[in-house]
Amino acid sequence: MSLRGRTVGTTSLVAEAQFLVVVSGGVPVAIPSDLVRGILQPEDSQREQTIIWLGVAYPLTSLADRFGWSRAAWTPETRAILFGLGNSMLAFSVDRVMGLTDVDRRQIKPLPPHFSGPERKWITGLFLFRESLALVPDLTWLIGSPQEEAQAAALIEESPNPVQVSAARGMRQEPETVEAEEVNLADQLDVEPIEEVSDAENAPWADI
Repeated sequence: MSLRGRTVGTTSLVAEAQFLVVVSGGVPVAIPSDLVRGILQPEDSQREQTIIWLGVAYPLTSLADRFGWSRAAWTPETRAILFGLGNSMLAFSVDRVMGLTDVDRRQIKPLPPHFSGPERKWITGLFLFRESLALVPDLTWLIGSPQEEAQAAALIEESPNPVQVSAARGMRQEPETVEAEEVNLADQLDVEPIEEVSDAENAPWADI
């Protein structure tokens, strides 16, 4: 089946990055599409187990758990995103899949300065997605494997680092500093509800 909700940005001379946007714990998260190996609808018995797909084992965990967010209830929209980098194969369960989007790298902005806790290690940048903000996770942190961190870092260095891009004018900020133990990105970013759209394009690995 085709992957719903693909969004294509305006043509730009600056290289674009393609992301698969998912919702986890009520927060849109953008995963680089070239790291996605597949999208599956996991069975109830697979919630805390390993998914075997095309002969490859993908340990399954909740993306919300990785960020320390409240995990949403398991629903028919829950999907397992098969994620691969080097020898690391992981599967993250997410609340739902929003779709593919192509983003001008200049539109990827760093976290606002008032985010001074551990979230700066978790998130490399963010960008506007429809009427909300999508977070771009740090690959070395997301993978969490010392053996693969060097490969992930090398992959990131091949393209402009979103953190080095200057902050967008008018980015929503709060004057106070957020303490590490009180971090809640969903609340701080005022994430708005997102609705899926009906347009679609085929993706070779999408099966939802």
